[in-house]
Amino acid sequence: MNILEFEVVNKIKETDDSFSFVLKPINNTRPGYKSGQYLPIKIHHKSGVLFRSYSLSSSPAANEDFKITVKREQGGKGSNWLCDNINVGDSLETLYPAGNFYPQHWNTNTVLFAGGSGITPIISIIKTMLIKYNNKIKLFYASSLRRSVIFKKELKALALQYPERLKVEFWLSDEQGTPTPSEFERYIDSDPHIQYLMCGPTPFMDSAEKLLIDSGIASDLITKESFTGSASSECDTVESSAEKDVTVNFMLNGIKNSVMCSEDDFILNEIIKAGINVPSSCCAGNCGSCMCLLVSGDVILESNTVLDASDEEDGWILACRSKPRSKNIEISFDQ
Repeated sequence: MNILEFEVVNKIKETDDSFSFVLKPINNTRPGYKSGQYLPIKIHHKSGVLFRSYSLSSSPAANEDFKITVKREQGGKGSNWLCDNINVGDSLETLYPAGNFYPQHWNTNTVLFAGGSGITPIISIIKTMLIKYNNKIKLFYASSLRRSVIFKKELKALALQYPERLKVEFWLSDEQGTPTPSEFERYIDSDPHIQYLMCGPTPFMDSAEKLLIDSGIASDLITKESFTGSASSECDTVESSAEKDVTVNFMLNGIKNSVMCSEDDFILNEIIKAGINVPSSCCAGNCGSCMCLLVSGDVILESNTVLDASDEEDGWILACRSKPRSKNIEISFDQ
């Protein structure tokens, strides 16, 4: 597992319940990334080592330091630990930037829908478009409360700096109510090439997406990401009805252990259900937190955005996307 190390050089209070952490790579290792991607952060929680992923609000086009923005979630092990414990001068370990929430066409006119902390990857995309390209951008940004609007000053400043290219609308649910489809309808353009991106709570995005599709917008022009889904959700631990006749032996933190699986089970899910705290984050094959070495046995590795053919040839798999195909499997998270 390739680990990066950053020093926290600034901690910015964005709202009462959100902070941005400005990060400088240690040892001059500066990975590339795309606006819209996130950093899987290694969390040294009292319950053990966890990985939680947070979107980059910085832009690679702006020649600025890496910056992640974290909003507290009720009961969130990662968000509360970061906000309470990490300060300037501390170091953070992360995996490489990951995720595929970014525009298909960077220089195409774009409509953006952001809800709550879903503005984090969106502002990175906006800054990159404004700096590197010439397209026009419209942003609809919904927040529950006036005091919970993240990046309000920065967005207003960008709109003033690029008045012909960036239009921003702030929507406050406590004052204006929940956005209705008619609010989203105002953003549908007659230009058939305009693309639509959205990030935020699932009900917010479902409403916007349904309106777009019902209005005839082609699905390939719509890109969305559930901010709580890919960034911080726990893995699905639904019980399979198939017989668990596969033994998975694994090495984790120098300790050997084993779980029983069926061919219908993702290996990571079974390890988590056994009460073992294994590194994980997105559980969708997008971050690489659960990357491990297949020592023996066979698995089927389902679609992912992390490993390429050469990685698989070297024996690397993602536990969250791997299902057993032999009765005995041995993997290691310690490589």
